[in-house]
Amino acid sequence: MRHARFLVCLFALVTTYASKAEDYMLFSVENFWMNQESINTPLSGEIKAKKMLLLFATERIQIEPDPGEIFEAEVFMLDNMINFKKGYISFSSDLGSRNPLAGVNDFNITNADVEFTEKGIGIVGEKLDMTLEGVDFSLENVNLFCDSGGTYSTEIDKLCLENSFLRSNNETGLTTVKIRDTNSDYPLDLELFVRELYIKENSVKGMVQNISGKIRDTHYNMKEANLDCYKYPDLRDLDPEVILNGCLKTSNNTFKNFNLQQKDVDANIGNAHMVIGETTYSLASDKATFKVGSDVTSVSHLEIECEKKPIPKRVDINEHVVLEGCLERGDIRVSRIEVNDEKARSFLKTNSTEAWNYAKSQEDKGIIDLYDFKDIKII
Repeated sequence: MRHARFLVCLFALVTTYASKAEDYMLFSVENFWMNQESINTPLSGEIKAKKMLLLFATERIQIEPDPGEIFEAEVFMLDNMINFKKGYISFSSDLGSRNPLAGVNDFNITNADVEFTEKGIGIVGEKLDMTLEGVDFSLENVNLFCDSGGTYSTEIDKLCLENSFLRSNNETGLTTVKIRDTNSDYPLDLELFVRELYIKENSVKGMVQNISGKIRDTHYNMKEANLDCYKYPDLRDLDPEVILNGCLKTSNNTFKNFNLQQKDVDANIGNAHMVIGETTYSLASDKATFKVGSDVTSVSHLEIECEKKPIPKRVDINEHVVLEGCLERGDIRVSRIEVNDEKARSFLKTNSTEAWNYAKSQEDKGIIDLYDFKDIKII
């Protein structure tokens, strides 16, 4: 019978590892999970590892089973120490004052390598699920690297929010990211299929094939998007609300299609460039359709620019918060409008003078500019 080559020698725990060696941790796992049975209990779980290395100035722990074999052990947290126990053998390692598992309610890693080096923190694997202070995260087909700037650190939240990139680890070219935030009265659900995502000190940039989500009773979907969003430099916790609000503070985005559905409203905006500034929104789109019930309005070459009110760093997002300024001042330009509203069609065909006078009164109020409408078609 082959025996696993446990190079977790007892003398290694009491002798000194070379002081000039780099601090290093590697967990190559088939599965690694931990959870809390209740709020006041520590994280505990199990690891099934293909390989484990914990190399520090004062200790060297190496576990490398024979090919085809797996090292299985109980795992639990105590203060900032992660502890492993298999039979009569137990060992532990200090994760530091910025313990990356602090605030984690549960996590589950499948077929992945998790590596901590002086260059940074890397996670390459099939799937990572985690619940952190009421926020559920899920990553599939993940290749994540968080740059530490040359200093060994286990502060995964801090490093990944300051300087990191995310891409797929397989031929699909897509990483699936799912986020559910239940901390507010209006849960946020997001699902992204990411080609590339870069996070820097004050920006989030990425190429995303698809984004779908729900906030309150409104559903959103965006396809083939290039995103360039502001990020608050002092962000230290993975807070979806603050990240989203950074995009609403300032951003520069293009997308093939954006869809919004709310009750009986269905809006589609195609081939668009949207810029969000400190005080303005601007949008240019080849074509847009707006459906309310059975009534559809189609618009070609749409351009919108409107006022934007400041959006606080922490606020529950809703239409009023986002569009308040647009309701006070805005400019709309289109080259063509098509309307299939039966009432509007009948009214305009039989009361063209009254319709024009009404439109002119709206223009006098600064609501519309009739000269911006080049082609109006009632079908």
